[in-house]
Amino acid sequence: MSFDWGYRILAVYLVFVAGIGWMVYRSAGERVDLVTPDYYEQEVRYQERIEQQANAAALSVPVSASFREGRIELLLPPEFGSRQVEGELTLYCPSDAGKDIHEHFATTDRKAVLVVPRDRSGFQVLKLTFRADGKVYHVERDILIP
Repeated sequence: MSFDWGYRILAVYLVFVAGIGWMVYRSAGERVDLVTPDYYEQEVRYQERIEQQANAAALSVPVSASFREGRIELLLPPEFGSRQVEGELTLYCPSDAGKDIHEHFATTDRKAVLVVPRDRSGFQVLKLTFRADGKVYHVERDILIP
């Protein structure tokens, strides 16, 4: 049995359609997490975030973040020594939104601590937004949790 050119074109077309169908089937089950559920609102307020990052860059020393014994310890610059500081810590996991951690804090001794669950190993982004004396600061640090 020999295939003439019409059957060959049909075979190529059917293989192409089957391949596209398989890709649609596989991609329909893929989970895609957004960085934040309200990303449009965040994008509109992006200029505010730039100003907050500029405020943080103007500090005498950068905010220090270290990972020790299942905790992330933050130390604010000396100018916040006895001032009331309130803010939010977010540990953002780029690969799984279910592993994100949000924690509010208030301090007068320049220190804040975020307890990290044992199953949160790998690359994380620490996002720190804090307020003192009516001024807002924002800092982001990449952290590798062993």
